[in-house]
Amino acid sequence: MNRTKIHGKKSSKPLKIEDIRPAKEPTAKTYITFKIQRKYLLFLPVIFILIIAIIGIVNYHNTHKFDNQKSPNQVESLVGKHIVLPTGETPTLATITGHDKLDHSSILYTKGKDGDRVLIYVQAGFVYIYRPSIDRIVAVGPVSVDQGIPESKNTSITIVDSTSRPTIAQQVKDKIQTAYPFSKVSIGSSTNKPNFPYTLIIDNTDNKDNLVNDLSSLLNAKRGVVPLSEDKLSGDMEIIIGTDYQGQ
Repeated sequence: MNRTKIHGKKSSKPLKIEDIRPAKEPTAKTYITFKIQRKYLLFLPVIFILIIAIIGIVNYHNTHKFDNQKSPNQVESLVGKHIVLPTGETPTLATITGHDKLDHSSILYTKGKDGDRVLIYVQAGFVYIYRPSIDRIVAVGPVSVDQGIPESKNTSITIVDSTSRPTIAQQVKDKIQTAYPFSKVSIGSSTNKPNFPYTLIIDNTDNKDNLVNDLSSLLNAKRGVVPLSEDKLSGDMEIIIGTDYQGQ
């Protein structure tokens, strides 16, 4: 039996085998970068809150820095950017406080609120209510020519009752604050001597004649001096309620 040998032809080129390798693992640099980015993301809410806080502080400062400007000329300059103001007089500058205690028919109550600045031009007969928080004039209105208004600004008035009537001192306080909202009215202790026959207005400064006259008319009182039986108080003015005051 003949056997035939079959010889395969040997290739001259080596057989190529695909070099199959697993995907590369992230390098240390890539891993660290990713970790740092995640770390920053965790701090984003904190950064956002800090930004909001900074904005709030700036806005608060811009709103309240006005409080340090107490000169009428400075306030006039700000208000004058919005409206033509009267000339030839220096206005009385005041701040609305205790809004709820103001006369409900007053423009200060109907248009103003606590913190508003008020320019009062007695000679011109106008009042301007300015709101620093929004840099706007919120109201302009006529004001009665009451020379006691400028003198009442920041004037401390102490009320003492000689009659021992429970609510009479509070009634007088409310009446004065309604008429002169920029005064500082308080209630003191009772007089040493009871039942003064007349209600007295005492000016410890000796320079508030207009206000004394106005309060005398308001309370049907008389101008006087500190009685010998009483101690002089430290405030600008004193009012001793006598038995003649009926609370009108």
